[in-house]
Amino acid sequence: MDTIFKTYQTESKKIDEFTFDALITSAAEDRQGEVVVPGGISLENFRRNPVILYAHDYDGLPVAKATGLTLEPSGIVARFSFPEDGIYDKADIVRKLWAAGFLNAVSIGFIPLERSEDGKSITKSELLEFSIVPVPANQEALRRAMETVASVEPPVIESIDESASGDAWSATDEEKALIYLFLTL
Repeated sequence: MDTIFKTYQTESKKIDEFTFDALITSAAEDRQGEVVVPGGISLENFRRNPVILYAHDYDGLPVAKATGLTLEPSGIVARFSFPEDGIYDKADIVRKLWAAGFLNAVSIGFIPLERSEDGKSITKSELLEFSIVPVPANQEALRRAMETVASVEPPVIESIDESASGDAWSATDEEKALIYLFLTL
C-alpha cells in the first residue's frame, strides 16, 4: 500500500524551551474529504522509531523525536522534543519557528490498512512518522497554546515514555500577549 500524508493545523502546548505537546491528528474530515480514525491508527512501529521530520523529508534527518502519545477525545496528542541548540541547524530553525508560531501545522505519514464501506474513512492505518509542515489539510485543529489546558489528565492509551510530565502549561504575560497578537492577525 502507498504512504499517505494528512496535514493538520495543530494545537500546541509549550512544556519547556525544547518540548511541546501537539494534536497530530483528529477525526475531522480533511480537505481531501477523508477522515482518518485516530483510534484505528497502529502506533506500535512508530514507537520503535519515533521520528519527527520536516515536510516528510524521508531522505533528511529528523528535526525532533516523539516522547509520548495520548489518545484523547479530540484525537492523538504527541509530546515531542527538539535537540539542544547547535546539534542540528535545521532542527534549531524549525524549533524556533514552531515556538514563535510561524509554523503551526503537522502532517501524519501513514499506510492505510482498512477503509469504511463508503471509502471516506480510513478506519485502520499504521503511523510511520509525523512532520512539521507549513500548510495544513485539516482545518479544524488549532495550536494547543490557545486553549485552556484542563487540570484533569486524559488517559494514556499508548506511551513511548511513561515518565513524561503532564503538567498544565501556564502562560507568562509575554506569551499571553503573543497569543493575543496571533489570534487577532
